[in-house]
Amino acid sequence: MALVNAPNKVPEHQRAYQQAYRAHTRIWKIAPRSNIMLTPYLVVMWGTFGGRN
Repeated sequence: MALVNAPNKVPEHQRAYQQAYRAHTRIWKIAPRSNIMLTPYLVVMWGTFGGRN
């Protein structure tokens, strides 16, 4: 396994999460892909609750 000469992006990600946390953003909405993953989940969740009545 060879070593990869890539920049360390951990401090950059930490700053982004800390800024969002200070702005009172929910942890599951901070990630850049969160809207893509949350939208189908919310549609299914609220769709099943609506279908029960």
